[in-house]
Amino acid sequence: MGIRASTNTLYWDARMCEIYGVANDRSDFHYAAWRDALHPDDLENAQALLVRTLEEDIPYLTQFRIVTPTGETRHIRAHGVTYKTAIGRQRIVGANWDVTHDTLLQTELRDARARTEEQNEQLRATRHTLEHQSLHDALTGLPNRRFLDRFMEEAGRAPPEHPVAFIHCDLDRFKEVNDTLGHAAGDAVLKEAALRLSALLDIGEFASRIGGDEFVVVTASPMPLVRARHLAAAIVQALARPIEVEGRQCNVGCSAGIACQTAAGDDLRQLLVNADVALYEAKKRGRNRAELFSEELLTATIQTRRISDELLAAIRNDEIVAYFQPQFCAQTLDIAGVEALARWRHPTRGMVPPSEFLGIAEELHRSAEIDAIILDKALTEASRWRAIGLDIPNVSVNISAQRLKDETLIDSLKTMSFMPGRLSFELLESISFDGEDTGIRDIIEQLKTLGIAIEVDDFGTGHASIVSLIELGPKRLKIDRRLIAPLEASGSQRRLVASIIDIGRSQGIEIVAEGVETPAHVEILRSLGCQILQGYALARPMAADEFENFARTWREGHRTVEMAAIGRRR
Repeated sequence: MGIRASTNTLYWDARMCEIYGVANDRSDFHYAAWRDALHPDDLENAQALLVRTLEEDIPYLTQFRIVTPTGETRHIRAHGVTYKTAIGRQRIVGANWDVTHDTLLQTELRDARARTEEQNEQLRATRHTLEHQSLHDALTGLPNRRFLDRFMEEAGRAPPEHPVAFIHCDLDRFKEVNDTLGHAAGDAVLKEAALRLSALLDIGEFASRIGGDEFVVVTASPMPLVRARHLAAAIVQALARPIEVEGRQCNVGCSAGIACQTAAGDDLRQLLVNADVALYEAKKRGRNRAELFSEELLTATIQTRRISDELLAAIRNDEIVAYFQPQFCAQTLDIAGVEALARWRHPTRGMVPPSEFLGIAEELHRSAEIDAIILDKALTEASRWRAIGLDIPNVSVNISAQRLKDETLIDSLKTMSFMPGRLSFELLESISFDGEDTGIRDIIEQLKTLGIAIEVDDFGTGHASIVSLIELGPKRLKIDRRLIAPLEASGSQRRLVASIIDIGRSQGIEIVAEGVETPAHVEILRSLGCQILQGYALARPMAADEFENFARTWREGHRTVEMAAIGRRR
C-alpha cells in the first residue's frame, strides 16, 4: 500500500483489495476509501497516528479494525514509513496484514485465561470458605474441636511464647432447656452463651465449642493462672444471668475447670484432659463454679473412672444384688414390710455399699438399670417367700428420677408378677414434685393404677411442699435418719418429728422412721404415734436367705430376745 499525501491518493495491490473486500480492477483509491472502512471505534486513533506520522516523520505502526462492504469485521496490522520523492513530495509506503484469526485467537486465549483465573479465584474462595467452615461451628460461629486440635498440634511443633491455660466450660442445665422448650430454644441458648463468652476475651484468646454445650476457652500470658482464674470467674458470672428465649427466662448456669501449663512446652492435650478433670470436680461440688486442676483431683478422677468401668462390668456380670432390711410395726414389732437395697458383690472387695457406687451410676446414666435389677430380684424373692408360706406385707424398692422418666417403665411393669397393694416405690423427696412438668405426676398416677404404692423417702431434707405432697397422695412418708438421730437429746427435734407424724396422720399417710438405732428411739417414736420403724436397732440389711431365716425366727416368737439384743447390734 502506498499513499501520496499531496493528493490523498492510495495505491493498493491485489492483496490489499482482497483484505478490504473491494474490487481489484483498479489500484488507485481515494483516502476516503480507507477512512470509511475503519471501524468507528478505531477511526480516531488510526487517523491521528497517520497525521502524526506525516508531521513527525515517524513509523506508522498500529493495529485497527475495518468493516468490509459485506459487514465483516477484520483486524488489520499496519506498518508504514514516510519518504520523499526526488522532487520533494512526501509519501508513505507500507503494508497491511489481515491478523483477524490471530487476534481472535489471542482474544479467546485471554478470555480463557481470564475465565480460568476467575474460576481459580472462586476455587480459592470456596476452599477458604470450606476451610473456615471445617474449623468453625456452624451454629455459634466459634472455632470448633478441629480448630482446637490444630492449635494443639501447632503448639506441639512451635510452643507459644507464654504458657497456655485451658478453661473447659459446660452449661449446667442445658438439657432441661432442650427437654422442656425444644431444640430451637437450646440453639438460641448456645448462641447467646457463645456471644457472652466472646465478649470476655482479650486479643490472642479464643473460645471454641467442642460439642453439645461444652466450650473451651484458651488464653496465654506470662501469668496464665491469674488470667485464667479471673476469666473463669467472669464466665461463670456471665452465664449465671438468665438467657431470654421466646419471652421466657432460662437459667442455665455454667461450671468450669481450669488447667494451666507450668512450662511453655507442657503437652496441651494432657492440659485439656486436666481441665476436664477440674470441670468434673466443679460439677460434683454443686455446679455454677470454677475449679482448678490438681494432681489430687486427677488421682480421684482416675479412681472414679476405674470404679465406673468396674461398675459397668458388674451390671453385665450380675454382681448387683438385693439386700433386704425389715420394717416393723411400731406397736407390735411384727414385720410390716421390707426395703430392697442395692449392693455390689465385688469380686475382690467383697460387698460394696450403695454410697460408693450409686452416685457413679447416676453419672453413667445407669441408675434406672440398677433400679430395674433390684426390682426384678425383689419380686423374685417375694414370690419365693409367698411360696414357702412367709408372709411379707410389703416390699419397698427405691426408684430414681432416671427410672421414672424411662418411657418403657409402665409397659415393663405390666409384664411383671406382683400382688397389687404389696409393692411400694420409694421416691426421694429431692426429685421434686413441684413445677410445671407434669410428666412425673402422670407416671405416679399410672403406678398407683397398677397397684403400686408411693413412698416419699428422706422426708424433711428435700424441698417438697406440703401442698405438693398432698396432691401427690403418697401412702407413706419416711422420716430421714438425720431427724431421728438426735431424738433422745433434743426436745425441739422431738417436736419436729411429732409434727411430721401429725401431718401424716391428718392426711391418712403412714409414717416410717429410718435410722432407728436405740431402744429409746423405739419408745419415743412409738409414743409419738409413728407407725413403722426401720433401723439397726431392730435389724440390719441382709441377704435374701439370711432375711428368710430372720423372718422365721422373728415370727416364731423371738421378738423379746431380739429386743433385748438391740443395744448389742450397733
